Amino acid sequence: MRALGPFERSPELAVAVSGGSDSLALTLLAARWAASRGGRITAITVDHGLRPEAAGEARQVKRWLSARGIHHVTLRWRGPKPERGLPAAARDARYALLARYCRRHGLLHLLLAHQAEDLAETFLIRLGHGSGLIGLAAMASVTEFEGVRLLRPLLSVTRATLRATLQAQGQGWIEDPTNQDLNFERARLRAQMPQLRSQGIRAASAAATARALGRARARIEDRVAALLVHVALQRDGRARLPRPLLLEAPRPLALQTLAGLLQTIGGQDYPPRGDALDRLLEWMKSGTGRARTLAGCRIAVHGEGFTIAPEAGRPDRSAAPGAGPGIKNPRSQGWRPRRPLIPGRFAVV
Repeated sequence: MRALGPFERSPELAVAVSGGSDSLALTLLAARWAASRGGRITAITVDHGLRPEAAGEARQVKRWLSARGIHHVTLRWRGPKPERGLPAAARDARYALLARYCRRHGLLHLLLAHQAEDLAETFLIRLGHGSGLIGLAAMASVTEFEGVRLLRPLLSVTRATLRATLQAQGQGWIEDPTNQDLNFERARLRAQMPQLRSQGIRAASAAATARALGRARARIEDRVAALLVHVALQRDGRARLPRPLLLEAPRPLALQTLAGLLQTIGGQDYPPRGDALDRLLEWMKSGTGRARTLAGCRIAVHGEGFTIAPEAGRPDRSAAPGAGPGIKNPRSQGWRPRRPLIPGRFAVV
């Protein structure tokens, strides 16, 4: 946990807990760590309303944790559910609900129970999708989302170790049947892991590669941050950047900086990439022609630099999922980015 700091003198943490072995083990470990420092945790379960058993499982988690003196709350994803893209929508809603609760209760740190096998699976899935270095780095141990620090302290810990921890404390857990549902990509990959192991592709090796790429990503983000300090980000969502910023930087660094700007200003879940991003950078280098659009942004030449603004007429995606319909003109109301422009960690005072 120390590497994921800084923390308050008496840390107050939120822990996302589904009732599965990984998140229950994290909850017990985090409660002990916080208590040893005069702090405490709040365990949060999200009931997506997708399985009839979910409400009963949330109540079981509450009974288990209450017996150990751990504060527990259940949040519910209400409203209609999409027919397509349900896993992604459920994930977005879960993070939005968790972050909103944390902000309302002054909880800066939200712990997530992703462990070594999860890291390896994400790496292999993104490898199959053709992701670049940033994507293959998979899960970061520290990220920021909606004003909350997302911490993943278990990325080097195996599920077997976590289950042994629970068994040593006489603590059961809940098996989520969706983990075996072959309608989902991650479940299909898990079913194929024995075949991959027979070919010498092991989860531990994939996770180690993802962690090594994560260190490379951190170094790139440090250099991107050094460039982004020269960007003027305005309250209406526009960013102004000097012409030399992208023209004098090495091309891979310029592309990464531009992608991060577009993702932040456009409120996108993922940064743009590929030929479209390459063409935009070439156009910006030429400094001529009409404004261009990409990733929900309008990019225009402005004096000796460029302006990147939310594209007019598009719904505002800067608000969290489930927060209500997007507005048509982001400039007419206070614009708020969904992700930090400059990677880094919050300071704790």
